[in-house]
Amino acid sequence: MDRKCIISIRMKKNLLVVWYLIYQYSCHVMGVKILSDRVYRVVRSNLIWEWEDIDHALIHLLDKEDVLCDIIFSRYADSYPKALVTCGNLYIKEYHSRRAL
Repeated sequence: MDRKCIISIRMKKNLLVVWYLIYQYSCHVMGVKILSDRVYRVVRSNLIWEWEDIDHALIHLLDKEDVLCDIIFSRYADSYPKALVTCGNLYIKEYHSRRAL
């Protein structure tokens, strides 16, 4: 999953928001770390660095200071948009299937 994340955020920096929120959902709601700590730090630091240049519909859910301090977005699934939850669940399923190999 790390490779998929790195490739996608290199191609489109707006996906930093999505990967950050998917990681928050998978880790803090579902209890599965789909990204390594190193890749999560890359996502978080790039999100902070590129904050002003990111144009994504979900950026309004985040506060730059919370991302900077690494404050958990939410521990409740209802706080996340349905599309993000669906995507997160698919990534969790993919993560488990790759670990099983």
